Amino acid sequence: MRSLPATDRARARGGFTLAELMISLVIGGILVAVVLQFVSGQTRTAAAQSAREQVQQNARGALEIVGSDLRGAIAGGLLRADAQRLDFMLPRRWGVVCNTAGGNTTTALFPVIPGDPIPTGAGAGLIVFRDNAWLPTVPALATVTGTAPAPLAACRGAAGNVQAVTLTGTGHPLLALAGDRIAVYQLVRYDVGVSQGERWIRRSDGAGIANGNMQPLAGPVDDQFVGFEYLRGNPPVSIGAAPGLAAAASGIEMIRFRVRTVSAPRADGSHQVEQDSVTVQIRN
Repeated sequence: MRSLPATDRARARGGFTLAELMISLVIGGILVAVVLQFVSGQTRTAAAQSAREQVQQNARGALEIVGSDLRGAIAGGLLRADAQRLDFMLPRRWGVVCNTAGGNTTTALFPVIPGDPIPTGAGAGLIVFRDNAWLPTVPALATVTGTAPAPLAACRGAAGNVQAVTLTGTGHPLLALAGDRIAVYQLVRYDVGVSQGERWIRRSDGAGIANGNMQPLAGPVDDQFVGFEYLRGNPPVSIGAAPGLAAAASGIEMIRFRVRTVSAPRADGSHQVEQDSVTVQIRN
C-alpha cells in the first residue's frame, strides 16, 4: 500500500485554515444575529399584542358593567351627575305597595326570588311611583334598614309566587297608596380616582359608598377621555348637570359613558390605547 507524501500527511493533520475559521465565525455570527433579531421581534409583537388585549378587555369590561347598571337606573333616582362622578339609585327589587303606616314603614308585595334578598342597611332605600312622579323627590331619601314578613291579607287579592314584606326605615313617602309601584334600591357611585398610583374608573355600592370604599373597575385611564356626558331631546343634545345637585332636575334623558384605557409604557415609551363609549336611555 502506497503511503502519502509527507506534505499531504501534514496537511491532513493540520485541520481548518485560519481563513476557514474566520469565514465560519462570520457565518455563525450572522446566523446568531438573525435568530436574535427574530426572537426579539416575536417578543415585542407578543408584548404589544398582550398590551392591546389588556386595554381592550379593560375598556370593554368597564363599558359592559357601567352600561348594565345605567340600563337599570331610573330618572327619579339620579342623585349627582358630574363629568367624572355619578351617584344614582339602582333598583334591586320591584313590587307593589300594599299600604303605608307612617314615615317609618311601608308594606309591599314582591315576587319570591330565591337567593335574592331585599337589600337593607347602608345605601339601601325605597322609591315609589305615584302620579307620574317618583317619591320621595331627590335629594331626599327613604331608607330601608330592615324587613319583616307580613300577612298576604295585608295585600288584598295577592296570589301566586309572591310575598308581603314590611320595610322599615326613615323618610317613607306618606302619599304612597295601595297599588303604587315601588322599587327597593341600592345606591351606586362611579367616579374617576387614584388607585395603584394611576387614574382608574372606580365603583362602589351600599355601605362601600358611606365608607369611601371605592373599588377599581378599569384602568389606567386617560383623564382627557373618560367620564359621563348627559343628554336630552331628539336628536340628543348635551346638557350640563350642576355638581352635587339632583340630576333629575336637569331633565337628563340619556347618559353617555366614554372611556380610554392605557397600557403600561413599553421600552420605547409608547402605549397601547383603546377607547369606546356607550349611551343609555334612562327610564322614567
